[in-house]
Amino acid sequence: MKIAKVCKYCKKEFKVSENTVKKGYGIYFSRICRDLNNKTNITILNCLYCGRPFEVKGYLAKNDPKYCSHFCQLQALKKGENIKCKNCGESFTVDLNVVKKGHGKYCSLDCAIKTFPTRMQIKPNYSEKKLYKLINFLFPNEYHLNVPGEFIIDRKIPDFVNINGQKKIIELFGEHVHPIEHENIRKDVFAKFGYKTLIIWCKELKDEQLLKEKLIEFNNSKTNYEEFRKNNTSKYFTRC
Repeated sequence: MKIAKVCKYCKKEFKVSENTVKKGYGIYFSRICRDLNNKTNITILNCLYCGRPFEVKGYLAKNDPKYCSHFCQLQALKKGENIKCKNCGESFTVDLNVVKKGHGKYCSLDCAIKTFPTRMQIKPNYSEKKLYKLINFLFPNEYHLNVPGEFIIDRKIPDFVNINGQKKIIELFGEHVHPIEHENIRKDVFAKFGYKTLIIWCKELKDEQLLKEKLIEFNNSKTNYEEFRKNNTSKYFTRC
């Protein structure tokens, strides 16, 4: 089915198919009308780099050009763009090529990590909920479920953090995700900031009585970090 249209340049009425209109065509009666309109319909814009005005033909104005020449575009890319960090609000300069790719939103890796849990909408899994229920039963309102990442230490997100005046952290490790070496590495990272860390492996959730004893001993522990790590590993850690 054809639709009646009026040429944008010569104002002459003509008919064109619906599919042609849907594709964005059917604006001019002929190519001559289109070319004449582009010559007469000139937009004047200001170059973002040098500030000089420059002319843009009608059909090119749709692309929203920002620079008067290729030289100005290259110089602007080298200069970079001033952007405010989405996390801390501080201004920083970033390469325009990075901005075009959709990056350059944060001033540092730390700021990006702080917003990562919110952007990814991380939620606790079944095992984490089960362990938190037991921890909250044994020590009401003493530990915070930190899986969403409100509390970050050295770019690491601990699972459970003590909020009752003790610098203690409880981590839940899955056997298929964390190798055995991760246990001491994780403890050493948090120990630099004065935190004692207890590692719970998912298989330990099956024996609730032994797990309760482990949690109570850790929560009441007053020993130094090195002694606690040695005693804790030798007594509780056995892996198939």
